[in-house]
Amino acid sequence: MKDRIESEGGTVVYVDEPSNNSREVIIPDGESVKVAYIDERIATSDVVISVNHIKKPMNTVDFSGAVNNTGWYSASGRSP
Repeated sequence: MKDRIESEGGTVVYVDEPSNNSREVIIPDGESVKVAYIDERIATSDVVISVNHIKKPMNTVDFSGAVNNTGWYSASGRSP
């Protein structure tokens, strides 16, 4: 899939760890949060594909979803 995207002129970026390169995003109607700092790799992307996965520890099944992954890695390490 990566080869196909790149052959069409796209760029594939793996966001598998948080980054300190962020973009300030103002939230106009935010009640609690007025400004968010979003990872530059996410903020400048046209498309985000997040892949779910299932973990199987002893005697349990844990489903770790795309929303969790996207939220964790989209947040910047920077604070206001």
